[in-house]
Amino acid sequence: MDGQGRKIGTEAETVSDARGEFRLSGIPAATYLLVLKAPGSRTSEYVISTRQPTLFMSTIMTRGSD
Repeated sequence: MDGQGRKIGTEAETVSDARGEFRLSGIPAATYLLVLKAPGSRTSEYVISTRQPTLFMSTIMTRGSD
């Protein structure tokens, strides 16, 4: 992954690169708010439920590079 992640508080992580950035933050356990923002576009928010958020984040970054 080309981006650089950084912790925000205790439950959120932002990953960004040339394609934009997204933030993943825990709501309760295994439920996450995903915030996607690409340069020049609106911010999209999704609530997802997963027990493997790192795998999900990697998938999003990989698909975004197509």
